Amino acid sequence: MGGSLSGGTRSRGGDARGLSPARLAASRALKRVQEEGAYASEAIEALVDASDMSASDKAFAATLVRGVVRTQGVLDRVLDGYLEKPGRLRPDVRRALQIAAYELLFLGKEAFSAVDQGVRLTAKTAPYARGLANAVLRKVADAAEAFPSGSPEEDLEAFCLGHGFPSWLGGLLVGDLGAPQARSLIATSCMQPPLYLHASSLKGDPQELLESLRRAAVGFEAMEEVPFCIKLDQPKDVASPPVRAAIQEGRLIVSDLAAQRVAYECVRFGLPPSLLEVGAGRGTKTVLIQSLAKALQGEQIHRYVCVDTVPSKRQVLLDRARLCGANVTECLTADGAQLEEALPDVPFGAVLVDAPCSGLGTLRRHPEIVWRVQEEAIASLAALQERILRSAARFAAPGGQLIYSTCTVTSQENEGVITGFLASPEGSRFAFQGGFQVLSNEDGPDSHFCTVLASS
Repeated sequence: MGGSLSGGTRSRGGDARGLSPARLAASRALKRVQEEGAYASEAIEALVDASDMSASDKAFAATLVRGVVRTQGVLDRVLDGYLEKPGRLRPDVRRALQIAAYELLFLGKEAFSAVDQGVRLTAKTAPYARGLANAVLRKVADAAEAFPSGSPEEDLEAFCLGHGFPSWLGGLLVGDLGAPQARSLIATSCMQPPLYLHASSLKGDPQELLESLRRAAVGFEAMEEVPFCIKLDQPKDVASPPVRAAIQEGRLIVSDLAAQRVAYECVRFGLPPSLLEVGAGRGTKTVLIQSLAKALQGEQIHRYVCVDTVPSKRQVLLDRARLCGANVTECLTADGAQLEEALPDVPFGAVLVDAPCSGLGTLRRHPEIVWRVQEEAIASLAALQERILRSAARFAAPGGQLIYSTCTVTSQENEGVITGFLASPEGSRFAFQGGFQVLSNEDGPDSHFCTVLASS
């Protein structure tokens, strides 16, 4: 992208009047993501879903937020090519340009409308920049037809640009997964994910709950991989009265199929007398594991201890477990890599390490990850994951299980961690027992990695 532009260019049209409410709401939500570090889903819920806009405006605003967040690096690369001093551009002006550029480059919107609305959005907070916005967006519109330059079918960088994806990360995925699978994952990251639910056995008969949903005309498909896991035919049905009520009552749990499979691995072959969950977060897998334990084995795990490093998650987990009827013996805030400092030396029948990871398997749900993750951070995460696994291993009883799970796809964080652990002194008494790896596709779950190790 060549050329430069002076900030003094006069506007050829556009002001704040006639501004689309969806674009204004998207700008406000993007501010929360970009300046406050919020997740896109959180910002959409607070500033889009809770607004009084029409359903169509809400849907369009959500599309803009997710799209700009997911393609932000590419949008900035394009825009900066037409700016004389890109580093001096005000954040609110940049957001307005990003929204319009996303519409032009990735949604194929008609140029006049996207440019006009981009100028109006700019004028809302920075009237002096109308001319700049008009000139830059016209150049983006002129370049949109040829975007991305090069042949996406043959050139990985062009393919990544066309999907709003960092080229360095595309190269890493090709190295780890091979070109066909990497390209599939990159393309899938642009799509809306399916919505999966789990019908809990902790507060009534899950089969009766599912039958009641069918009677209420909620369409879904039962997933054979995990008992009482369903995929909604229409994700929007999650907001329907019967589904919403069941979620609020703790009878339905929103959780991706792959995450439910991790929970299933913990109890599918028997009821462990005790379980230590490291990286328990807000308790989704906690509830899933106890629900599946009761459904499959007739009762919940008696001794269940949760550990997480974030203090604020403790009360959220306890509240959720109480709502859903899940037994939690103890919930601790502790460093997962130094568990011996927080736990007595008492073994557990099963230890689940739900490791902190780059999260690259969840890009459809968390588009902000793709431009936040740094290449050097992946190696640091892998080193941390192995330290946590080695610390947790001492608490796995002889004959018990050690389960390692991530929601990412890099071999460094997955196979590499397991290989390093098994070669360590702490890993010498463990052997591979099972597990799975899921790589997301258009109509399937998120990417997850899970390895089950048996202790001798």
